[in-house]
Amino acid sequence: MNVDKKSYKQLHKERSEEVKYYESLDKRTNKYKLWKEKQKDSYLSPEEKTKKYSEQIKSYKDSIKNKAPKGLGDVVEAVTKATGIKKLVEVFTPEGVDCGCDKRKKDLNLSVELGRHTVLRCMTEQQYNDYGAFMKARTLTIERPQVKYLTDLYAHVFAIQYPLDGFCSNCGGSAKRLSSIQKRLDKVYNSYESKN
Repeated sequence: MNVDKKSYKQLHKERSEEVKYYESLDKRTNKYKLWKEKQKDSYLSPEEKTKKYSEQIKSYKDSIKNKAPKGLGDVVEAVTKATGIKKLVEVFTPEGVDCGCDKRKKDLNLSVELGRHTVLRCMTEQQYNDYGAFMKARTLTIERPQVKYLTDLYAHVFAIQYPLDGFCSNCGGSAKRLSSIQKRLDKVYNSYESKN
């Protein structure tokens, strides 16, 4: 890259004026801090910059994911923290005595999960026993009658009917959907187990 002396001097002059301006700012301002951070980054190679920014994006996504409430128990806990009720309970609960907050949170998270698929109906005793037998005999391959059984049970519990012809024996999308259905039904089944 050819840079003549005049343009180099001009660039140097502009750069020194920029440095003087930012150095004259209060060091506590965001404007100065951002500029200073940018100066550090200007000495990084493109690979180092890419790595640094991808790490920042990953940590930001992780922080968002960890903050999302998973169920009603998480929402109740957030409200009690925000209103100060949780702190009051901790202050007035005798030392060494469990207030039961964690157990209530866990039970509420199991009973009401936030999102599209909330439990609308309980399994009947017959459905509970049949699903227990299905879980014990379950294999990696699922035949058409088992798909029908799972979709019908899922429709009963969650009030969401998946059409049977939407499941193909050759594609991964159907396998993922069936796996998701089984995990959700397992969760409901296990919530009954934990209550017994």
